[in-house]
Amino acid sequence: MNGGTDFLKRINGDLFTEGMDLIERDPAEAIIGLKKLIDENPNESNLWWLLGNVYKDIDEKLKALESYEKAIELDPENYMALDAKGRIIIDKNPKEAIKCFDARLELEENAEIYYLKGLSTQFIKDYTESVYCFNKALEIEMVNPTPAYQSWHYDAWNYKGVSLMHLNAYEEAIVSFNQAIEIDPNIDTAWVGKYNGLEKLENYDGAMECLAKIKSIRGTEIKTQKNNDEELKRQIATLNSEIKNHIKKRNDKFIEAGEIAYSECIATDYNFTPDIKTKLDDILALDTLIDKTNTDIVTEKSKVKKTGFLAKLGGAVSSAAKQGKFKLDLYNFGTQKKSAIKDFGEILWGSFKTEGFMIDSISNIWEVVEDIDKDINVKENKIKELNNTLETMVVT
Repeated sequence: MNGGTDFLKRINGDLFTEGMDLIERDPAEAIIGLKKLIDENPNESNLWWLLGNVYKDIDEKLKALESYEKAIELDPENYMALDAKGRIIIDKNPKEAIKCFDARLELEENAEIYYLKGLSTQFIKDYTESVYCFNKALEIEMVNPTPAYQSWHYDAWNYKGVSLMHLNAYEEAIVSFNQAIEIDPNIDTAWVGKYNGLEKLENYDGAMECLAKIKSIRGTEIKTQKNNDEELKRQIATLNSEIKNHIKKRNDKFIEAGEIAYSECIATDYNFTPDIKTKLDDILALDTLIDKTNTDIVTEKSKVKKTGFLAKLGGAVSSAAKQGKFKLDLYNFGTQKKSAIKDFGEILWGSFKTEGFMIDSISNIWEVVEDIDKDINVKENKIKELNNTLETMVVT
């Protein structure tokens, strides 16, 4: 990693000094002066970096970004421009910021750049990488401390704790929040993180102590997510009801697909997998029982004895009772067949998804089922998010 040293050797000292003198002046005058120097020395990377700094200071972020990018284009090892570009886009375009910080770190390891990369990876929810970066930043700083930059130490420990919370590493998160609190016990953010971690661990006494500290720092009552419990529960109930309706629609589609496929499968010699063959055999067996029961009902209806009034009456009663039993059996077999047909359709859907087994006559049904499944998945994920919020009283 000697790129940073090589870059420093390439700096035109006189132009750099002249540019630094200019940025000490009024911004409008500095911009005019730097543009003049750039016209005379268009390939001097550091002049573009200095111009970007002036634009950044007057909140002309787009022009600042263009200047930093020009500086990097002229010298890809201009680590000051890489650093500056990454900082200015860290929250708007964290993925691009990460590229800048990675390029900067290839030239030279730097504690604060690791910290900034940690923030960037947190923005894109890569919490494992975020924890790694914060650890690297703090490790480097311990070996080679730079007091001028210690203002970020508190945030490094605090944001490391935040990432650990997202990874459900609550005990480690609390250790990290404690480190931040040790640096400055009068900032409430780490106390809030510690409170939430203790709540997750069900250490309610410790959580209440944190809550009291937060209240004393803020000097106001504490707002928590508990205030939204009823609304969250209502949203979850609505989503569960919608999922229930979707599942019914999906089951109806499985029955429709199963009925069509069953009729076709009886007439066609498909090469079924064992699980599909088992379900098909179940339906065939039920059909056999249904046919036999219908025959038994017809047979029983014809059994009426005609030898004597009492015998005739007894025979009629016996016949009616048996018919009732057969009709009940028929109803039960019909219910079982409907369930088996649904299971058959569902297993065909699973086979289509995993193995691509397709019966053309039901392909249009699978398009509908796929849309239903996607909607169920979206709603289930939303319920998980709402439940996570509901489970913990998060201080805001």
